[in-house]
Amino acid sequence: MVGPPRLSAALFVAALCLAIIPERGQEPSTAKPDILLSFSADAGLGDPVPYLRSLEAAILSEPSVGGLAQYDAAKDGAPADAALREGCPAFLDVRLSTLPDGRVAAAWVYLDAVSGKKTPGPGFEKPLPSRAVLASSFWTEFLVDLETRLAEPPPSIILEVLAPPGTLFDGTGPKRVVPATGRLDIRFSVPASVAWTARVPGRYPTRGFLMMEAGTTVLRIAPHDFSLAVGAVGLSFPEAFVDMAVADHISLRAGFAQYFYGLALRDTSTFSSSSTPSNPGIVASFPLLSPFMGLSWSPFARNRDFRPYASAALFARVAFLSASKPYFDPVAPLGFDLSVGFDWGLGRGIRLWAEAGANLYPWADFRAFLASAGTNGDGRAIFGEGSIFAGNPGWAGELPIAAAGIRIGL
Repeated sequence: MVGPPRLSAALFVAALCLAIIPERGQEPSTAKPDILLSFSADAGLGDPVPYLRSLEAAILSEPSVGGLAQYDAAKDGAPADAALREGCPAFLDVRLSTLPDGRVAAAWVYLDAVSGKKTPGPGFEKPLPSRAVLASSFWTEFLVDLETRLAEPPPSIILEVLAPPGTLFDGTGPKRVVPATGRLDIRFSVPASVAWTARVPGRYPTRGFLMMEAGTTVLRIAPHDFSLAVGAVGLSFPEAFVDMAVADHISLRAGFAQYFYGLALRDTSTFSSSSTPSNPGIVASFPLLSPFMGLSWSPFARNRDFRPYASAALFARVAFLSASKPYFDPVAPLGFDLSVGFDWGLGRGIRLWAEAGANLYPWADFRAFLASAGTNGDGRAIFGEGSIFAGNPGWAGELPIAAAGIRIGL
């Protein structure tokens, strides 16, 4: 006979075991269940809960099933979309109905949520089960079919990253380094939205967003780094240029500066020139376009947040007069720009840049250049807002020339 102390201990142990052992059919503690289950039974079966619990227990008995989630058509919407939201690669719709002879008919549909492929099961018909049969062999045919479906290879979802060797790729789980082959394959079990960042050695970080679906998605990260820079010469006249990395510390740039419209930062009413702005004091305007091409060099890698550099460019001065076709300015057709500057990363591929330097016109008529630029009494020129100087009548120079703007990674 068990005395009161022993009885209390036995009851305590039994309660502890019941607390530890989960109820059959209870959803496991996996973070992302493998199967989203929809179950229905007609009224002829009476209480559907025992059938649902035995079905859940049968599914969870499969070693390849990690867990279950219950589907609610009223809240979850389309089955495939609901399955993917739950992190389930598969959706199961199981239905039980009673036949006129009193037997039970089972029908089910297996839906691969990744590919959208539906596969109806063979179904079965059986006598109304007892509790023992329901807990043991009632779902045998269903389990055989489920095991066959789960054994099929899942649709491949592959992200193929083509990038320079050594590129650090982030955003799809652990950070990965592109090997010497220049190709990195990343596999997914379910479709996913990926916000990625790639850091090519010596380059600006590259960012993007893509949606992974069934099949192979190819992501090419170019070996050269492009950016679009927009800004203002003299903080007045808009300019734009494209910058491309051609080596670890060297970039090629090409673009243009325009002087048709600009902001006059100083009072221009005292300038002595036939090209004096039409709206003195507010807008500066010259019929001039200046395309350029050059190189920039920095001792620092392009992925640094703050990066000083030096640049040199060859530019042309193309004049536009309403009565004639565009032509090279005969006073100073070509020039060289020598500058030093920096760019500063602001995040998300946007960088602030600023430069200051000088323009050299090696084939200019200095006196004519002064007249065409327009000067006031203190020798300041409206063109670039700089002082103009000359070594001899065969060349002219302008100092300082400043520019600033933003650079956007492409």
